[in-house]
Amino acid sequence: MTQNLLDIDKNIRYLEAHQQAFKIPDIYPLELFKHLVEKAGGYTIECSCKIAGDQLYPARFNLWFRDRQYFPKEINGVLEFFRAVEAMDKAQLDYSLFQKFYSDRFDWSKVKKIAAGVDLRPEKANSRLKIWFIIEDYPEKLEAAISLHGEREDVRTLIVNNKLLIGFDFFLDGHSTIKLYPEIDSKEWQQVDVQQRLRKVLSPQALQLLNACDELTVAFSKGNQDKTLHLDLLDANNFINKLGHEMASRVHAHYQGKQVERIHVSLSERELLAGSIENLNMYYMMP
Repeated sequence: MTQNLLDIDKNIRYLEAHQQAFKIPDIYPLELFKHLVEKAGGYTIECSCKIAGDQLYPARFNLWFRDRQYFPKEINGVLEFFRAVEAMDKAQLDYSLFQKFYSDRFDWSKVKKIAAGVDLRPEKANSRLKIWFIIEDYPEKLEAAISLHGEREDVRTLIVNNKLLIGFDFFLDGHSTIKLYPEIDSKEWQQVDVQQRLRKVLSPQALQLLNACDELTVAFSKGNQDKTLHLDLLDANNFINKLGHEMASRVHAHYQGKQVERIHVSLSERELLAGSIENLNMYYMMP
């Protein structure tokens, strides 16, 4: 069995173990996403849960593609998956934002990573398909993404080394959104100028969280002034225990003690300032 086939088998097992642990039914279009997992090679699967108050949404999976030489093939496979979803549901996804960013003339040498995912809910209108790009030294696409999102000084302030994660959400009710995610790692925030940038945008409470992570990603959504902090955790067990969040602890219990490549948690800066974390996402990047 080739390495790619071993990866595919392994990642299907991770997906199905998460599905079984959190009692996820074969919600539409999860089976079609499994077909994408079975066809794709050279990627890492990330299993995720969203906690919204007292509600748990565990039907969330992302594929992070690793090998740049296969990015054009993989993105075509993702778009084929999207078309299969449309055909099954006789629906139309909104590609308007995406098509203003992505084209056949995309310079893949300036793309560090791509990813695709699903966030599926009992209510179809709230379910979505996802695509992300991490670009570096690609100024025309950086400017295109900011233009599509809407100019924000705080986004520009946090862009370090001309690197930006750009995400597109395609909701099954027919609308789409774009999100921008400046990423800063622990080596970068040791620099004085980067520390100054961080202090301009983030609260002291948010800056304290840098001690708990190796990388910080700040998510910006159009029309929403609240910032979402994505923390690549150094000690997930300790961090999640200190949150004192019962549902988060129950989610983490499934993965605690298992081999996991990376764990990160996202939370609202507004809720952090209020001293009450009620909504958070938990991500488990499998080996």
